[in-house]
Amino acid sequence: MRGWCAVPEARIGALVRSGRAAELTRADGRFVAAVAGGDRVTLVAGRSGAVVHVYDTGGTLAHGGCVDDALAAAGRGLRWNAEAVADYLRFGHLLGDASLDAGLRTVPPGAVVTLTRGGHRVEVPDPPPPPEPSPDAAVDALCGAVARAAGTGGAALSMSGGLDARLLLAALLAGGHRPRLLVAGVPGSFDREVATGIARDLGLPHTVRAVGAAAVEAGADRIARPTSGLLPVTNWAGMAHLAEDPPDAPVLIGYHGEYARPYHLPARGRSALRAARRPARGAVELLARRFPDPFRADERARLVPELRAALAPEAVRARLAAVLPGHGTLGAAAGEFFRAQYGHHKIGANLAALGGGTDHAALGGAAWRVPLLDPGWADAVAALPYRWRLGDRWHRYAIGRLCPRLLDHPEEGYGRRTARRPPARYWTGGPRPPSGPFYVDRALFAAGPVPDAAARRAGHGLDGLLDPALAAALVAGGADRRDRPHLCFALDALARWCRGHRG
Repeated sequence: MRGWCAVPEARIGALVRSGRAAELTRADGRFVAAVAGGDRVTLVAGRSGAVVHVYDTGGTLAHGGCVDDALAAAGRGLRWNAEAVADYLRFGHLLGDASLDAGLRTVPPGAVVTLTRGGHRVEVPDPPPPPEPSPDAAVDALCGAVARAAGTGGAALSMSGGLDARLLLAALLAGGHRPRLLVAGVPGSFDREVATGIARDLGLPHTVRAVGAAAVEAGADRIARPTSGLLPVTNWAGMAHLAEDPPDAPVLIGYHGEYARPYHLPARGRSALRAARRPARGAVELLARRFPDPFRADERARLVPELRAALAPEAVRARLAAVLPGHGTLGAAAGEFFRAQYGHHKIGANLAALGGGTDHAALGGAAWRVPLLDPGWADAVAALPYRWRLGDRWHRYAIGRLCPRLLDHPEEGYGRRTARRPPARYWTGGPRPPSGPFYVDRALFAAGPVPDAAARRAGHGLDGLLDPALAAALVAGGADRRDRPHLCFALDALARWCRGHRG
């Protein structure tokens, strides 16, 4: 068992052996369960998609929580999947059931994968019927998910100044919890100042941390293997404070709250509304434009042919079309892309970095919980008319219902208080640019231990993808680290992983 499941392990084995594995996909929890018997292994994933698990398609019965573990079980080395690498460099996460290895696949959320010596079979049972659309039902689903995540003892919350963290705090307070707030950020950043202001206003215990470059770099080395190189240090830096002296209690994190807003659509409300109403087929072009090819024309000549072909516009659009809904509206299609692709692959990598493959992670025994990945809550949000996502309308409604006092604090880009409905500025111009520093100290990536270490390993093990000198030039160039940070540090994450993977 990886993760946690409400069904006891003995019962899981009995259901699989009796041919009823599909029933487990609807069980409460975030998990992948593996049941072995003879020349057969059955992998069952919960619908949340929070736990990433990979398996070999070559009849070896090998599987594991990361690419390294599955390859070790299969007894072979890495074979790059150029399409998966292209998607990681372009979108920041993989697509579909891909992994970085051409012979390994990722167990889809809510799926039953059967491995035999003759190959594999994937079954994704139909999800439960959609609930009736109701903002109050979504609030109730939120409260239920938070109650299950927090348990009956003490709890902690990764706290920022945003509405996702406030949403979880409102549900915790409404449920009688007084959580410890874990706050990060450089002094003067919006998230740090608002989060600490909320803690003081409510009299909640809290800790404030700003993790230094050496700790960020050391942590990024540690997470390379469990994330299979899919979490750049630029992303890890925003999470690293959670690894510093984590509490021995469930820690709730607000990942996936973006599902209840038009995450991939324009920031200005009128533009988002127009885009959301278009046919779903427009989502391919929307996402292709939002995530352009990260390499310049002269750099593409230094990629291996397979990676260059995978980054070609027609190839990228084909892979997007394969994972996007083909019917409905663009707004709904973009939302499902976030839930099924970002939610599974990107948030799954975040949780793997924290040790999220087990109930009690390696980091001090903390249990990392993501209530907003709960399928019941996500289904309730999906059932709402799309207007509830625009301008964080549902977030505002839920916070106002559960703990209106949290609306008395500032909303970044809009004002000194958080409005109960989307403010007029959202529709006409979108949020104002931030006036203070970003909560992660971006100077970490400009000079010092992090870019210095990246320069030393630049291109290591990546000769099967590109000219290693190109990776070195990108990391060494200050302008590239500033203008294309994801490309530079995603390549660094792959090199960091290959260094450990290949010694």
